[in-house]
Amino acid sequence: MYICNVTGNVFELEDNEKERELGIRFGYNNRFRAISYVFTKLFYGDCKILTELKINKNIKGIGMTDGPLSQIFEEKFNYTNTFYNTAPYLDIYNNDHIKNYNNLDFIISSEVFEYINPYPSLNTAFDNVYKMLSNGGVLIFSVPFIYDKHKEYYPSLYNYTIKKNNNEYVIYNKTKQNKKEIFNNVRVEEGTENIVEMRLFSKSSIIYFLEKSGFIDITFYEITEDMNKYGIFWSPNNSNNCSLIISAKKPI
Repeated sequence: MYICNVTGNVFELEDNEKERELGIRFGYNNRFRAISYVFTKLFYGDCKILTELKINKNIKGIGMTDGPLSQIFEEKFNYTNTFYNTAPYLDIYNNDHIKNYNNLDFIISSEVFEYINPYPSLNTAFDNVYKMLSNGGVLIFSVPFIYDKHKEYYPSLYNYTIKKNNNEYVIYNKTKQNKKEIFNNVRVEEGTENIVEMRLFSKSSIIYFLEKSGFIDITFYEITEDMNKYGIFWSPNNSNNCSLIISAKKPI
């Protein structure tokens, strides 16, 4: 039996549900329980039940398309869940958007940065996240990653369109140097027609981008027995530490 650290409800998990994106209970999977675990460890010093926390509007943060956690965060904190394509907007490359969010205590960005455009640069995206945080603010971050080399699938994307041809998605790109490119068999996020997986991060590339932007105290939260108590599992026997939840701090 496990205690959901989001809702406080007791539940069971089958062995085949103990995967990063599985184990959905009360609307939350293993990844969302892990995000909640990391958040309360950072702000309260220990794992707390999210719904049992007292309202504290002095804690200010945003989510980047946070999904099911957003309603609780909006209730408990001074929090806004942002979106790329609908209000409230946050295009991480748009300076006008960036100006709307500042002096934040936290930003949650989970499963977002693998989809953002390579232009103008990933460095710019991480720099803008850093700018929005207050001194001492934290980024809670996750993307799929590997321990091999970082893979950028479409590094020269600049002016492009995505079209579906015979049940296959194709990118038609014109580079900044005005060169035409075509990419076939493009992987598009399920349920969308224009959200493309642009890259596969490596652990070392995540550290590189975070450190280059100025972040310190970069922590990869490996799955522990304490996390297991709350129904947080990553892979069978927790043997695969890829794509863990990460926190990084802006210096005070």
